Amino acid sequence: MRSNDARERTDDAATTPLVRSDATIVRRYIVVITVLFLILVLPLSVALIWVAHPFHALATPAQLAAIQTRNPDAVILPVDLRYNAAFKLARVAEQQPEIMCFGSSRAGGFRAEMFRPARFYNLSFTAWTTDQLLDVFDRATRESRPRVAILELDYFLFTERWERWFATTRTMIHDRPFRYAMASLGTFLRNAAANRVPFEAYRSAPTNFIGPESVRAEEGFRSDGSYVYSAGHIDSAHQHYRSADFFASSVPAGAAMSARLQTPIAQLAEIARERGIRLIAVQLPLIRAGVDLLDHDESYHSQAGTWRDFESEKTRAWLARLGIPLFDLAHSPIDDDPDNFVDAIHLSEGGMHKAMRELWADPGFRAAFAGIDLSPQN
Repeated sequence: MRSNDARERTDDAATTPLVRSDATIVRRYIVVITVLFLILVLPLSVALIWVAHPFHALATPAQLAAIQTRNPDAVILPVDLRYNAAFKLARVAEQQPEIMCFGSSRAGGFRAEMFRPARFYNLSFTAWTTDQLLDVFDRATRESRPRVAILELDYFLFTERWERWFATTRTMIHDRPFRYAMASLGTFLRNAAANRVPFEAYRSAPTNFIGPESVRAEEGFRSDGSYVYSAGHIDSAHQHYRSADFFASSVPAGAAMSARLQTPIAQLAEIARERGIRLIAVQLPLIRAGVDLLDHDESYHSQAGTWRDFESEKTRAWLARLGIPLFDLAHSPIDDDPDNFVDAIHLSEGGMHKAMRELWADPGFRAAFAGIDLSPQN
């Protein structure tokens, strides 16, 4: 027994220096990495933060919303459209609007001035599918209870192919602020490195453009949630995108309205009933070349089934049963003048004001706002 014990002690003694040597190597490795981090990475990180901070390139969506609350003249555009809702829902929580508008980019022209003196906020650019519309409506009205919600409903929302286009790529991200801040910083640095937006341009940008994407694009969301396009965007769209061909390429064909895509609207209507919110639906004007394609082009007839279904009395009756009156301007005289449009499917500011005048002239539309103080010009 003594011999075995002595042998074990001898073996332990032989291996101990090796164990200590390995531990020493690990500690030295950690020290070296830490020193290199402090010498190289940390100063670089601090420098990047120092450079980016004045341009709000590290601001999260909630922080961008707070900036706009303090500065109502600010125009803000998140660097990734999937964070639009995170930004806008923070604005809604602060503003507590009496009237809200929901929809895709088509709804971007609704302005607070059209509903004065009632508090209004536009949640456009947050929902390109009926599932997304349900989601953002539910989130926006959990703590904020508008008296009226406007749904910008277009016929193509009920087309399966449209759903496939946008169900994933435009689903909103409601958390991950650190991920957003890193994406924003990356956008800021790439724009500067590629000279798309030199640092000097960031420094000299109009003070109302906040954040790297807003400065680059010179457009974004106003304080009421409406969207302002840059002059360059409008000029390019006028030259290339007000045709029937562009219209056909922008909205997918469909043989019939999808019953599956109607279900989220019914669910949304139920939430609105539970929360005491009146709903109205609006389909805004479409450029005449596109409407003529849908109505009269025989070669396109089989592909316009969703359009015909949506325009039918059956659809109006379905929406009415849900408590959603539909005000359809798709065949409005506004369609006739290309100057009423940025492109074939987005109204210009002038076109949007004409659309609102047409809506306010409808007694049914005005009735939906009963009990809400609205200015005489409306």
